[in-house]
Amino acid sequence: MRKYEVARWSVSLICIAALCLLLGSIVVEHFKSRGNIDAAFTRLRLIHELRATALEDLLASLRTEVAALSNNGRVRRALAEFQSGWRKSGHDASVILKRAYQKGAAKQAVDTIELPVEKINSYQLAHRAFDPWAGEFLRHFGYYDIFLLDAAGNILYTHAKEDDFAENVYRGDLSHSNLAELIRRLASGSGETAFTDFEKYSPSDDAPAAFAGTALVDQAGKILGYVVIQLPREPLERILLQADGLGKTGETYAVGPDKLMRNQSRFIQESTLLRTKVETRAAQQGLFGEAGSGIILDYRGVPVLSVWAPFNFGGVPWALIAEIDEAEVRPTPWWWRVLEYTNSDE
Repeated sequence: MRKYEVARWSVSLICIAALCLLLGSIVVEHFKSRGNIDAAFTRLRLIHELRATALEDLLASLRTEVAALSNNGRVRRALAEFQSGWRKSGHDASVILKRAYQKGAAKQAVDTIELPVEKINSYQLAHRAFDPWAGEFLRHFGYYDIFLLDAAGNILYTHAKEDDFAENVYRGDLSHSNLAELIRRLASGSGETAFTDFEKYSPSDDAPAAFAGTALVDQAGKILGYVVIQLPREPLERILLQADGLGKTGETYAVGPDKLMRNQSRFIQESTLLRTKVETRAAQQGLFGEAGSGIILDYRGVPVLSVWAPFNFGGVPWALIAEIDEAEVRPTPWWWRVLEYTNSDE
């Protein structure tokens, strides 16, 4: 009887010891996990701040470069010469210039085309003087295109010579574009560099494009015309797609007022810019002007640690978000893996 009781107590003690060990492990794992999460949130907040600062520096650089263009003697002289060439081309200036320069024909000699040379000669001289410089400017700064427009909204010059060249931003399909939106804002006379958000731009084969520009004014403050640059997605994505400090599952991205992503996702092969909708708590609160953090489901339906805040993209409200998968920060504890193994069918 005593041996039986001793054995029973031994088993009980072993069970109690095992339970204590398990509970102790759970407590240790909890505090370890809590520490990992706190450290991850601290790292995410730092990365979020760094990305926001880099974006602000990008916008500041754009403002400086566009302002410099508006005061550049070559640009102002080219605007005046293009305006003169446009007027001398007559009421059919748009048709004549498109035939002469559009779709890769910009370097083609005008006298090889059936055109009234006397109408195009003045414009051609202005183009020969300005176009090489404009091309170097675009290559140096990495912009997609540069525009010169008169005060009436006629696109007198573009380097790319797409379907918007020699059109008027206030007419036709172009009037609904974000380029037209920019010119309307500049025409209001604020005198500052203005930006538009990314939208699909039909003359560029519906590629996402944003614009930055300013008005060129005379000494009396009268608007002479506008200089505009078309922004590609790459400068923005060079900032947001940096993965340093984000492990295997972290990323930063921006969401616009339409709740669509403004850059490429790190985890989706197909394009996500202006395609992937983000309706998470992070996006909603960020667009509402609130900053915060928490463990939420992201746009993929995956639990993530998320840090968010509003971001002002040249007057357009964005939500800037930094996230990392919870599973990477809080690995599955050993005792849970043991339970999963013992409960498996294999």
